[in-house]
Amino acid sequence: MFHTEYIAREKVLAVCPDARCRRAHACRAVTEPRCPHPCLRTHEDLDSVRLALALKLDAIRLELTGGEVRAPRSGDDLELALKYLKELLHDADSAAMASAMQSEGRVPAVRVARRPGR
Repeated sequence: MFHTEYIAREKVLAVCPDARCRRAHACRAVTEPRCPHPCLRTHEDLDSVRLALALKLDAIRLELTGGEVRAPRSGDDLELALKYLKELLHDADSAAMASAMQSEGRVPAVRVARRPGR
């Protein structure tokens, strides 16, 4: 059965995270026809994937800015973190390009400010 709320794990877990599967020594997703989720050894829910991605982004932000790592409070935090990280990388790239052009004796192009909402 196809589950839209779950995604395949990169690496299959050695032990099932579901205690009921471990106690029964059998996978509930296989033995119970009405199990609401696929095998948790091979799949994880989208919320945990989003949380792991947000934590990775915060670790990258920490490395770039020296700020503190925090867990996201809502689904919108991931999008805001992605936007913030994109802006940080763009600013760092622009500064590196300007200094490289200055060291070569070239004049960097003037950056046109973007209007809000674009």
